[in-house]
Amino acid sequence: MIRKTIQTALCMVALATVPLFAQQKPKKALPPPTAAKVGIKSTNNVAEAEGLKTKFYEFIDAYANIEKTKDKEKVLKFMTSDVLSTLIGFNLAGKMNIIHSDYKGFGAYLDKLTTTEGMQVNYVLENIDKVYVNGNLGMIVYGVEYELRKGGEVWSKGHETVTLTYKKVLNEWKIVQYVVTQVEDEKTKVQCVCELTQDKSTQDFVMKTTIPTGRSYTTEINPVGFMQPQEAKVIGIGEKFYKWYPNGEVKALEEPTQVEGVIPETLIGEVKDMNDKLAVVSLIITKHLYKTNCNAVELKVVK
Repeated sequence: MIRKTIQTALCMVALATVPLFAQQKPKKALPPPTAAKVGIKSTNNVAEAEGLKTKFYEFIDAYANIEKTKDKEKVLKFMTSDVLSTLIGFNLAGKMNIIHSDYKGFGAYLDKLTTTEGMQVNYVLENIDKVYVNGNLGMIVYGVEYELRKGGEVWSKGHETVTLTYKKVLNEWKIVQYVVTQVEDEKTKVQCVCELTQDKSTQDFVMKTTIPTGRSYTTEINPVGFMQPQEAKVIGIGEKFYKWYPNGEVKALEEPTQVEGVIPETLIGEVKDMNDKLAVVSLIITKHLYKTNCNAVELKVVK
């Protein structure tokens, strides 16, 4: 097994929509492939397979160093202009998502890698399963273990199997297609999904929130009430209460102290539009109620 961990910065959105690649050449080179390993009989093709592997490692190295070089052309030069890609992703719930992309899309992804900071990504190139050459066509299949971190916290873990299809163009191996199958093993930070069902007779809601809890998802249902005393709007979600002040400040009401009548308030953010209930619910979910699990929230109002 080949293991080598590297780190680079990119945003969560990009990770959710584009393939992930192993990003480091192994510490020591693999022995030359035998005919059995590459799946063909010709010794000449075995030599071609070794050349293909060398080109593969050059691509991996260029991709690994893009954070330093800021030069996406050093990566794109390994692909044809008509390259196509497919990302097949399975989340913790087993739901499948398929995304198709091309040369322009991968270039936009590389732009995000060079400009977005804050997310640390660890990749481990676990193994190369197959190196195959047939004439001017070639294929490499390899496995990846990935881990996404931010602020020292693990946001997501999983495994990928990547297939790169090559074609010789002017006697040089170029990637013409890549297919990534990604299986998520664990997730602690994600865009959560929240459904708000409004009570027609009041301005209140019932909130159903789906959040990640490591290796599975949990759904919680809480009533959401808006009350209007003189000082500020009071929002009750389950057993938690919040104050929404006219200046836009939103504060969480903590457990009372030993001093009689004193309830500590913690500022969690601001929502200036006092009529935007969805915005204040989203703020409460991501900054207080489910802050350890939800980095963003998708709100849906069910009528």
